[in-house]
Amino acid sequence: MGKKKKGQNKYKSSSGFESLDKIKGNLPSYQPDNKRKHHQSDDKRKHHQPYKRHDNLKNYYPLPDDVNQILLKNNYKIDNISLLISRFVPHSSDWKIEKKEVWQGKDGIEEKANQLIKKDGAKDFLIRHQNLVKSLKTIHGEDQVVEIIAQTVSNLSIGFGNVTPMETGITLNRLYGLPCIPATSIKGTCRSYKLENMAYKINIPILNPDQINEIKTNKELKKNKINKTPYELLEDKILAFHKIKDIDTCTTDFWKNVNFNISKIEKKPKTPQTISLEKIQSDALDFIRIFGTQDSEGAICFYDSYPIVESLQKKIFKLDIINVHFQKYYDGKEPPADYLSPVPNYFLTISPEIKFRFILVARDKKYSYLLKQASNWLKKALTESGIGSKTAVGYGEMKIVTLIQ
Repeated sequence: MGKKKKGQNKYKSSSGFESLDKIKGNLPSYQPDNKRKHHQSDDKRKHHQPYKRHDNLKNYYPLPDDVNQILLKNNYKIDNISLLISRFVPHSSDWKIEKKEVWQGKDGIEEKANQLIKKDGAKDFLIRHQNLVKSLKTIHGEDQVVEIIAQTVSNLSIGFGNVTPMETGITLNRLYGLPCIPATSIKGTCRSYKLENMAYKINIPILNPDQINEIKTNKELKKNKINKTPYELLEDKILAFHKIKDIDTCTTDFWKNVNFNISKIEKKPKTPQTISLEKIQSDALDFIRIFGTQDSEGAICFYDSYPIVESLQKKIFKLDIINVHFQKYYDGKEPPADYLSPVPNYFLTISPEIKFRFILVARDKKYSYLLKQASNWLKKALTESGIGSKTAVGYGEMKIVTLIQ
């Protein structure tokens, strides 16, 4: 064996590995400094271990011991709905969650949520949200603010995919537990509605999931980085509309790309009629100005939406259910069969007939005409498409009660 090279690790064998015990034997052991005043004994450190504490030996909570000790003194009374759902879900002694009991039991989340939301703090917050409209009108001017009151027609699910111990979520105000429709969701719903509307006007073909997958996975299209659906090609073209000089050439190039990508689908949809992009030119330019692009901000501000004060008199939260009939099949354990038992998944929604306040503000007086356009698009999006999760199966439908411009 040759001489050991300079810098070579003395604990590595020729194969590049060495046993952990041998390495440990060559390393200095840690000697605690007893002179350090902040050093604590093992007994004093016990309460920092993040393991279970219980209330009356029935429910267990996966929280740090010091937090559990504080909650135990208060008999695990939680007055914050948001924390109740995201952090303080009780577990059984084997660390399982009895979901039906947690949601519907005597002290179930659905009942607690509807009780806790009636506290004064929530009401005061909604009054401040109502007064926000007056403040915005004072700051920006009457013609730069639009207020829309819309009422839920069906159950509304917002933040269904939020991570919680219950596997299903809902978006709530962190402090008061009020249901919140985030501004990003409102803007995205309005934007998506108008894109679909423009696609419909020029007869863009609607593809099913299998056809979309064929375009996305086509090797030739992926290699040339053009594996996009007709809808995505239209969005790219719309966002570049303010740079277009010749609308006829732009139309020809667009439909050429659409038909080329469709040609890669095995079961092709009906060949679309090539309608000029001039038909949506005005809408496309307003679309860019209202929602902005990667390079410029939009002219209209969308605010978070909350229920109006009067809604607190009603039962705001409603428990809903999704039944999975073939759970073992989806888990890859058994083929689908009639003898498999349904596995219910509970989730919290906002009840029908709950009124929400939507607020839109123009950034400048010169954008007041765009504010009217944006509010019209939002009204149609809420009433025709719905907002939130599961709109395809009827959730999130709303009707307009009041429009104040």
